[in-house]
Amino acid sequence: MLSLYGIGQILLIPVKIIIFIILYPFHGGVPGKYKNDFKRSLIITICRLALKLPAKDQGTLSFLTTNYVLNSIIKHQHPRLADLNNFGKRYDKQSFWVVEAPKRSKQDPILIYLHGGVFYFDTSPQQIEGLLGVYHLLDPGKREKLSMLVLNYKLASKGYPMPHQLTDLVSTYTNLVKEGNNNIILLGDSAGGTLAVNFLQHLRVTDNKLPYPRDVVLISPWVKLVPDLEDYTSGHTFYENEQYDLIQWDASKGFINNYRDLVGDSNYKTLTISPGNCTYSYLDWADVTTFTEKGHGVFVILGENESMRDDILRWSQFALKSTLPLKFDFSEGKFNAEAHEFIKNSPEEAYVEIVIEPLGVHDGSFVLEVDSINEVEKSGLTTIDTLDPEKYFGTIRIVKFLNKVT
Repeated sequence: MLSLYGIGQILLIPVKIIIFIILYPFHGGVPGKYKNDFKRSLIITICRLALKLPAKDQGTLSFLTTNYVLNSIIKHQHPRLADLNNFGKRYDKQSFWVVEAPKRSKQDPILIYLHGGVFYFDTSPQQIEGLLGVYHLLDPGKREKLSMLVLNYKLASKGYPMPHQLTDLVSTYTNLVKEGNNNIILLGDSAGGTLAVNFLQHLRVTDNKLPYPRDVVLISPWVKLVPDLEDYTSGHTFYENEQYDLIQWDASKGFINNYRDLVGDSNYKTLTISPGNCTYSYLDWADVTTFTEKGHGVFVILGENESMRDDILRWSQFALKSTLPLKFDFSEGKFNAEAHEFIKNSPEEAYVEIVIEPLGVHDGSFVLEVDSINEVEKSGLTTIDTLDPEKYFGTIRIVKFLNKVT
């Protein structure tokens, strides 16, 4: 049942949307990259409003199950692109196939998608569209061997605080390993990126004998769950990027006092829940095989204008030995490899790629670029070559990385 406060906020949403629509012709949309993009500015506005709802209300509104999203919505809206082997079929009690490569071998890659949503919202149709877009844009030779699962983890907003989500991932990952699969990729956006990072630390600190993932894709990983009051002061990205990002301080500061909704009785200041709330040490990441050893790879993408930029870049400095500075000159939308990219491509170490999208916002790839699937459908597009490199910046970079490592 929705709270009275939640009901009030929900009733205000259409009012605020109408105000946005009326004012758009005169003032444009959200400042920054999407000021002249009505659709994406509207999406950012709706996300901001939804994230301000109390945790339990977010859970109440998350009534679409992953099973329903896959088998009723996506199959109906995108019948051709969802016509994939075992699409929507359950793999185990907490995961579903998006595609299982026909006649796959145990050495062929399996990607586990870990969806974002603050651990409060379930998988959305838009996230599956984004995932399908990435899949269909891969090089054909890579695509035909790649399998994809979506993890249907339990939600903190429905009574399953962290680390229940980690337990679900460990279970599915263990099932795959027991079958002999040895080429597993994790792809997580926002809270899903958190889950991927926490899983790597879980492997490091436990003696469960599971192998590390071959590769990891992290899209705006939420590495610091509970912000500090200092984060919302001049010179910090929570403050400086407030007007641009879909993550705003009003929503994030609630975790300072109400973190129990998210983590229950667990101590959030641990590496398997919130690394960014721990004292950083290079030693905590030096033996994470996925980040260090030959034959592995990690890709991180974040937005220049996202509120969590400081947190992600600082984590990257310790976990991935990134040399990207926390402070840099405003890009004005122009990509500069020296300022926006860190690549470590040593033949004796893991491949590491960190990319900052010029003027990009939090989780842009799986919130704002998911209409790449429409480009695939309307034009029969099967490669990234003709995609708009600015409009689909994140999607293109993710596809390039997967083409490289799969």
